[in-house]
Amino acid sequence: MRIEYLTTKAKAKQLKYDSQVVIASHRNKSKHKRIVSQYRKQHPWCERCMTQRHALTPMNECHHIVPVSEGGPTTNDNLLSLCRECHLAIPNETRQEQISYKQIDIYTG
Repeated sequence: MRIEYLTTKAKAKQLKYDSQVVIASHRNKSKHKRIVSQYRKQHPWCERCMTQRHALTPMNECHHIVPVSEGGPTTNDNLLSLCRECHLAIPNETRQEQISYKQIDIYTG
């Protein structure tokens, strides 16, 4: 009986923590959008295409190298601007490969 109580108590504690994470993520949604918007302006081309194919392909999507679901922050160091084709190919690559696509901020001005 005691073991079940502890398990239930631990589950309740985890549920409370999970709900706080969800609330916190909703609270920071506008900050997330602002950072992603700034990153899009600074990096209008697909960083993967520029590195691999030396091609200028307009970016469509921002990708988190370390996913938000795994605690990855929405910062310039953790974002990649990608075209749709590259964004579909990214899950098959390691984080180290993804980091190698990072370009110097040559678009800031």
